[in-house]
Amino acid sequence: MRPAKAFTIRVFAYSAALLYLAADLFWLGGPISQKLRDRQPGGADAIETARKSGVVALVFGKPIYLAQLERATIERLWLEGKTLADLPAPDRHKARLAALSDLVDHELLRTKVQANQNEHPVTEAEVDASLARFRNRFPDEATMLAELAAEGISSEKELRLRLGARLQQLKYIQALFADEVTVTDEEAREWFEAQPGKFDLPPRLRVRHIFFATLGKNPEEIREKLQTLADAIRDGTAKFEEAAANSDDPSSKSKGGDLGWLTADRLPADFHSAIADLPLNQPTIVRTKLGWHLVDVTDRRPAAPRSFDEARAEVIAAVRSAKIDERSRAHREAIRRTETIGIHIYHSLIPTE
Repeated sequence: MRPAKAFTIRVFAYSAALLYLAADLFWLGGPISQKLRDRQPGGADAIETARKSGVVALVFGKPIYLAQLERATIERLWLEGKTLADLPAPDRHKARLAALSDLVDHELLRTKVQANQNEHPVTEAEVDASLARFRNRFPDEATMLAELAAEGISSEKELRLRLGARLQQLKYIQALFADEVTVTDEEAREWFEAQPGKFDLPPRLRVRHIFFATLGKNPEEIREKLQTLADAIRDGTAKFEEAAANSDDPSSKSKGGDLGWLTADRLPADFHSAIADLPLNQPTIVRTKLGWHLVDVTDRRPAAPRSFDEARAEVIAAVRSAKIDERSRAHREAIRRTETIGIHIYHSLIPTE
């Protein structure tokens, strides 16, 4: 075959292929076009992949998992004094959508914070404290690890990175609006008077403890070890503050086991219920989901009202925080309006009951 003729055939073949592709994509809606549509975030293939992976939304490719959404919903309702079981099915769906909106906003904000992360460093101590609060949300380590796996978090290192990123978001927001937020005494007083009792002092306990974790260990052997230590303290052959150096609680062991003044809202429920009625200055062994504690309640104070002048600094801080939150919401909404193209929510995968 002559070269010119072969070239003409190739050109004709390529042209025909391009014409078919154009017709498939733009006019006929053929198999190629359908396949591409299926692979789009809202397409059938993408939805099925999301369903199998437990994903309910994507924010610039970053997945938000169903398990993550369920936990965020429960925590959001908890702040309102409610549970999912308290709501009818339509309201449960609305609660999940509201929690998902928050999660999407946080992901969008994360992309903004990354560009400024060197300006808002987070210390290891801050991450340690955040991790400790996070652990207290779960009844045991196995439940926490299962929840993390469902959210695509495979290690404590990755969890620490995520907690650190969230702390950076908070610092970013604080820095963004800190200079423009002011609170007058008049505003603070109005806030105080509109919420009678909110700033009263709750019942408090002064507590010190020695803690031995039981995770991966024989609980009874750990209890015997702690009992030996408790006996030595009671018969005077050991001092509590010195024995606390053996504690598995890194935040209190260097302070003689002292946890300071504690209120119910600052304690895991099982720990508070175990120590709430203990007699003063009588070290007692108690069990929580994390392990064994030798607890010494050294003082107890009842609830007490406070005047505005006594609570002034706390009231001003609360009003300031509320103002920053309001500006933060407006800021996140502005980001969302400009970044809509990067957000995809799989509405059909969000539970409606």
